[in-house]
Amino acid sequence: MKKVILLAIMAVATATISQAQYRSQPKSSRIGFRFGGNIDKIVTTQDGKTESGDGLFAFNLALTADFRLFSNLYLTTGAWYITKGDAHEYDNWDGGTYKSISSLSYIEAPLLVSYLLPVTNKFRIKVDVGPYAAFGLVGKYRVVEITSSSLFAGIFDSGEDYGDPFKKDGEDYADVKRLDYGVRFGGAIELGKFTIGAAYDYGLANILDGDPEFFKHHDVKSCTRTLLISLGFNF
Repeated sequence: MKKVILLAIMAVATATISQAQYRSQPKSSRIGFRFGGNIDKIVTTQDGKTESGDGLFAFNLALTADFRLFSNLYLTTGAWYITKGDAHEYDNWDGGTYKSISSLSYIEAPLLVSYLLPVTNKFRIKVDVGPYAAFGLVGKYRVVEITSSSLFAGIFDSGEDYGDPFKKDGEDYADVKRLDYGVRFGGAIELGKFTIGAAYDYGLANILDGDPEFFKHHDVKSCTRTLLISLGFNF
């Protein structure tokens, strides 16, 4: 009788543990929604010297998809609408302070290998890394007069529009190529279906458009750098 009771207790305990493990595992595939802000820079190298602007605050929006490869390893992809660019603040001859802002809007598709660590039934930690490719949709170069010096100054002001850097406008070259690519490093904390994450896009493409021989001779290259913070929901 004691053996029967002991076996029954062991069976119940095993079933309980198995059920808890099952509940802690997310779905084998899932769709998510993300929105947030990002801090951008464009890093330019010429003749061995590297410089960047003061940085630009912009926004991002995405639909994401996770597909389980095996166990806790996933393939993460999706479509991100993200604005990259940079800003330069300067004092003009008229005594005013101005900011030149380059805003480049992309559709970006990352292809990430993700590891999802279940800590509890509702709390999970996710880390991921992989390449991304982005296509430029529309850009805007503008100059605005600002009254305070900060990362957010001028982002909602229309200013004076100097055109779309992606467009050639009758010239042989545009200012900026539409293709960008690089590597994304990221991580997230998941609480049930809600998630908060951060990622860093390290651009590898030279986004400058122009004479390849000039770029080669002067070792000229401009690459994007983007730090993203996002909130989201997984369905």
